[in-house]
Amino acid sequence: MHEALRLFSALHPTATDWILSTGIERKVARDDAIAMEGQAFGGLAFVLEGLFSVRLKDAQSAPLVLLGPGELIGEISFLESRPATASVVANEDSRILYIGTAALEEQIRVNPMFAADFYRTLAQMLSRRLRERSLSLAEGFSSRPTDGFTETPACPALMSSMTAFKELLRQADTSARQRDGKVPAALAEEIHGAFNDLKISLARLAQTIANNDVLQEVGRSGCREFIPYLHLTECGRRIHVKPRGYAGDFATIDLIYRNKPGGVPPLGPLVDSLMLEAPVGRAVRNRRGLLAQEIAIALERGGGAARVTSLACGPAAELFDVFHANPMAKLQATLVDIDFQALAFVADARDSLGFGKRMRLEHANLIYLATGRTVLDLTNQDLIYSIGLIDYFDDPFVIALLNWIHGCLAPGGKVILGNFHTCNPDRAFMDMVLDWKLIHRSEGDMHRLFAASKFARACTQIRFEEQGINMFACCIKD
Repeated sequence: MHEALRLFSALHPTATDWILSTGIERKVARDDAIAMEGQAFGGLAFVLEGLFSVRLKDAQSAPLVLLGPGELIGEISFLESRPATASVVANEDSRILYIGTAALEEQIRVNPMFAADFYRTLAQMLSRRLRERSLSLAEGFSSRPTDGFTETPACPALMSSMTAFKELLRQADTSARQRDGKVPAALAEEIHGAFNDLKISLARLAQTIANNDVLQEVGRSGCREFIPYLHLTECGRRIHVKPRGYAGDFATIDLIYRNKPGGVPPLGPLVDSLMLEAPVGRAVRNRRGLLAQEIAIALERGGGAARVTSLACGPAAELFDVFHANPMAKLQATLVDIDFQALAFVADARDSLGFGKRMRLEHANLIYLATGRTVLDLTNQDLIYSIGLIDYFDDPFVIALLNWIHGCLAPGGKVILGNFHTCNPDRAFMDMVLDWKLIHRSEGDMHRLFAASKFARACTQIRFEEQGINMFACCIKD
């Protein structure tokens, strides 16, 4: 997922500049195919907005995969000089950046440094994808780890935790059928405890097995039987299925904020509550209040007025919280997102509450902004923040984003970048069960990134929400 974002962040800046300047933006209407199985594609496409499904002619049901903003299309056909192996169809009105094969091959021919950088990065991306697909296939051929894996002391503990958890869910299902769909509170509490034991077993497994490929295979094998229960839920299922192409889309975050378990009764809501009450769920909800507090600080610092920008804004709940708490605040907010549906969601809430004049919505690609291809009228901001964004990006892009933010801030303005901390106790569960893979960082990592940017120094402050999982790196522009 987000293969093109990984590609951009790993390429040398000059290579990225060439791709962005050479590529042609194309609009794609809903249900239009940009690639047809068995036909030449003729280039590479980067998804800028919208959603695409990859389908085979013989598979009329679910798509093989969904491709959202930041994904790459056509790389296999390009490398092999062969027709597309599957069809790619727009699920909604979308937009791509397209580079024809002829232009790309000519750049590779005349620029050996670009060629080496491009092929190396593409090879790393495909290698990572192959490992992930191989592990998924391995799950279908084996119901348990190999004998070599069982030598790991943490592996039997994981299997035992999974068995105990399933037995309690079986009891809950039986009990609910006898009690008008209600699970006894004592049994529900016991299930929460068993769920925590399962996650602890996964975390210990992650500490025990150094080889990440082996770790992923063992963890997924051990928790494979959890997936059917996950798909009975509302929020948990959305995280796993990723209908917008990634786990933390605006609707998923809104579900976590609302914190109302849903799904197919009786087990769906019960298992959904496990997701929502997990440390990672609590951390996501906590960051809403922390950001509202930071916006209030910016208002106080500005004598009751402030210019604030949210990057990859999602549902923007923290801004609505501030407006509700202080209706008279002279707050001018700019909300930037690549997802039209996210902006439409915010626009509906904004307009229904009459905040239209104080909340400006901007549809923009942050890669374009950070690399200078797109210009957004955004100057002298008092606060620019982003949460749930840089966890998906490698260091070079984060530095480029910080450089762009530096140019948008007023002197004395503040930037806040949120990132999941390396101490996240749910990390193994997110990686191996939810397939919610993020780049976790430490305080030292954030200090290093800010020092390498135009801020040219370590963070002026690092804050944490109550769970200590979401880290917020703050820096004041001199």
